[in-house]
Amino acid sequence: DYDSVTLLPGRHLIRWKTWFGVSVLIEPSGFATRQSGHTLNLKAGHTYILKADRTTGPGYRTYLWVEDVQSVQVIAGEKKP
Repeated sequence: DYDSVTLLPGRHLIRWKTWFGVSVLIEPSGFATRQSGHTLNLKAGHTYILKADRTTGPGYRTYLWVEDVQSVQVIAGEKKP
């Protein structure tokens, strides 16, 4: 529901959900949802972005992670290899 939010530095629990378009052979609706939650220690002056990606085909995997825009480092979750 939000494009961006501003939070004070410190520890925050971030919970989020994303949708993926998938084959109707995988999910009859054509969509799959995944959610994630992480406790993050946010730093003053930094910007963070929530990211998601997936593999394709049978047995597909989803990846949800939080990235520090300045350092381009994953601070939570798992980035797609």
